[in-house]
Order: sequence, then C-alpha cells, then structure tokens
Amino acid sequence: MLATLTALSLSMTPTLEDYELPEDRSAVVLSLDYQGGFAPPRRAQGPYVEVLADGTLRVPDRTGAGRDGKELLTPEELQELLRFAIETHRIVEFDAERAREELSRAGDLPQIADAPDTVVALALPRHRVVARFNGLEFFATEAPQVTDLARLYAVSQKLRWWMHVVQAGGRERVRELAKIASEHLARAAPEAAPLAIDELSSVLVHEGSSTVYFERNAQGVRTRVVLEVPAQGEVEVSVQIE
Repeated sequence: MLATLTALSLSMTPTLEDYELPEDRSAVVLSLDYQGGFAPPRRAQGPYVEVLADGTLRVPDRTGAGRDGKELLTPEELQELLRFAIETHRIVEFDAERAREELSRAGDLPQIADAPDTVVALALPRHRVVARFNGLEFFATEAPQVTDLARLYAVSQKLRWWMHVVQAGGRERVRELAKIASEHLARAAPEAAPLAIDELSSVLVHEGSSTVYFERNAQGVRTRVVLEVPAQGEVEVSVQIE
C-alpha cells in the first residue's frame, strides 16, 4: 500500500515543461547588450552576451584586450536560464512606458547623462521580446519598487554574471579562483564561509591578464576579494572587509 501511495505521489508531482527552441540550433535565443551612452570604442559590435539554441553562451571580445570566449550550457541549464527570464522575472511582460510612469511617481530622481540602454532580447518560437531601458542599473537601484525595472535588471545581471564566468576562463577556472580567494579570506576572517562561484561579481580583462572580483554582503559586512590573474605565474590576492 505504501509503495502504491508513493508511486501515485510521484506521478502527481508537477514537472517543468521545456521551452520550445528554434529548429536552427545556431539561432540566438537570449542576449544582453548595452547600446549608446558614453563608453570606450567597441571592436565587436554584437551583443555583450549571446545564448544560442544549442546552449552555447558566446561572449565576444569587445575591446581587443582579450579574446572571444564561450561556455556550453547543458540543456537543463539553458532551460533554467529561460525559466529565470520568462517565469521568474516575466521578461515578456516588460513595459518601458509603465516603468517610466512609475518612476515619475517615485520622487525626485536625478537625470543621468550618457548612460547606455540596457537591451535584453528573447527570441523563442512562442516567446519574443526586446526589453530596453536607459540607465537601467541606476534607476533599478534607486527605485527598487518599480517592478518592471527590477525584473529586467535581474535578468541582465544573470546574463552579465555568465559573461564574467566566460571572461574569467569558464566555470572550472572560476571554481579554482574561488578556492584561492577563499583560502586568503580564511586567513583574514577565519569565521568566514568559503566563497561560492555565484559570488563572482565582475572581471576586468587586460592585455595578457585579468582582474577577478568576488563580493559578499552579509549581516552588514561587505567582503571583497580581488585576484590579479596573469597569463602565467602566481595569482595575487587582496582581501577587503568593511
């Protein structure tokens, strides 16, 4: 009887349905770009991040300081990313005009000049949108109650995190760097938990080297670990705790 009930319970468990992908597996299904505003010249004119239907996550070298990079998402990771954008943050429902109206009621927010448009594009057979907003990071931070901006910002930050993963050398390399960062953090703060790869916050790519940042904000304490990563040789690490 117990076995029967267990089997029945499992059969009634809802399953997540996969999103339909384009037949052309080289088609871009999700992308992040920053357009306009004041920024250094770009060598590559395409989006900052492109996710293809076959799971390839592509990050072109925009400045010439590094090189084009990519990471392959598993089918499950691709579907999880699409669910994050479509279900969790309802990217298809984004309405820039509604966001501007809510901002106008949010109080006296300063006008910003030379900010780029953040552009997130979704292109699936049954779900399509190009969501664009000028100065998104500033306004989403200053007015977190504006739901459209909070959702778009969350999706852009998720794609930006993947961009940093690729720039750092891929997931396995990020895990190695997180371990190195955690070892140095433990010397400065023995009670601190090891850093996780999702605490990777940004990467600056230089000619022949990169600067990798891990950040954590917890219980009023901001921790930042900075790794100077040369093409060859030892990684230099600094820990900042505020």
